[in-house]
Amino acid sequence: MAKKKILRFLATVIIGIGIICFLMSTALHDAFFYKTLTTEASPNNINRIEIKYKDAAFFGPNEVRIIIKQKNHIFHKVKRYDSKIFNDGGRLESSNSQIKWENDNYAIIILDGAEQKPEIIEVRFESEILITFQ
Repeated sequence: MAKKKILRFLATVIIGIGIICFLMSTALHDAFFYKTLTTEASPNNINRIEIKYKDAAFFGPNEVRIIIKQKNHIFHKVKRYDSKIFNDGGRLESSNSQIKWENDNYAIIILDGAEQKPEIIEVRFESEILITFQ
C-alpha cells in the first residue's frame, strides 16, 4: 500500500516537471528563434499585434508568427496565427508586413513576399479575437 502511494506521488511529480519543462521550452523557443518584424498598437493603445519571423532555411519560406493581444478589464487575451512568407530565401524587412488599424477593434494585416500574392488577414476584437482571410 505504501509503495503504491510513493509510486503515485513520484509519477505525479515527474508529470508535473514534464509539463513545466514543456511550457518553458515553448516560451524560450519563441524568445530565441523568432525575431520581431513589426509591432503595432491600436490607436488608443488598447490592443496590440506583433509579427515575428524565423529566417528561411536556404531558399525556403520564412515562418511567420502573428501574436494578437487583446486587453480586457483584468486579463489579456492572446491568439497566435502561424503563416509563411515566400520571399525567395531573402531576409524579411519591415516592408514585407503591414498592420493597418481602422479603429481600436479592427485591423488589417498584410504579409507580402517576392514569390507570393499578398496574404490579407482581418482581425476583429470583440468578446473574442476573430481572424478572417480575404
